[in-house]
Amino acid sequence: RSPLSWSKIQSKINDKPDSFFLKVGDWIEKYLPMPKQPALAWGGAFVFLALLIPAILIPLNSQNEIRSKGNAHPEIKIEIGESKIVSGETHHVKSGDVLNFSYRSASSLYTQIWYIEDNGNPTLFDGRSDISLKWPATSSWKNAPQRIRLDGNWKKQKIYILSSRSEISAEAARKIISENGKSNRKVDVFSYDLIQP
Repeated sequence: RSPLSWSKIQSKINDKPDSFFLKVGDWIEKYLPMPKQPALAWGGAFVFLALLIPAILIPLNSQNEIRSKGNAHPEIKIEIGESKIVSGETHHVKSGDVLNFSYRSASSLYTQIWYIEDNGNPTLFDGRSDISLKWPATSSWKNAPQRIRLDGNWKKQKIYILSSRSEISAEAARKIISENGKSNRKVDVFSYDLIQP
């Protein structure tokens, strides 16, 4: 019912030489068949946009995996270069390597990152022991703001990441680590072993 026909639209595009609209007109002429009726033209344009817009707006992320419904437990990985280490794994590192932390969680997390070098005492990696780091909720893998460069003269370093929906006290963190880093109902514990040559 529109007074615009395909030829009128094309003539308007061709009225502006060397413009963006001329390039669009050439592209339309090259890749889209010329419909016989204006309704078909508008319908085709609508279908094309309906397919194109979701593809642009929905980010493609190879790390995006479907989580099972009701899974309340967070997931945390350590990334060193191209390597991704999950809790319980051992990885060879060298001085100067940078640890990145990636996670996903249905709720915000309060975390503390501790380490033990060889047979030493538990030491906090970042921040103060009475203040937990806060990581916002995310359904896809997200990098935590903390990055840690490895240094020192040690053979084995065990890293503990404690996460909870509420703040974790230094006393509670030390107690969990001293009990071999076992998770409980309030705190999830992730542990990783790093070995230097």
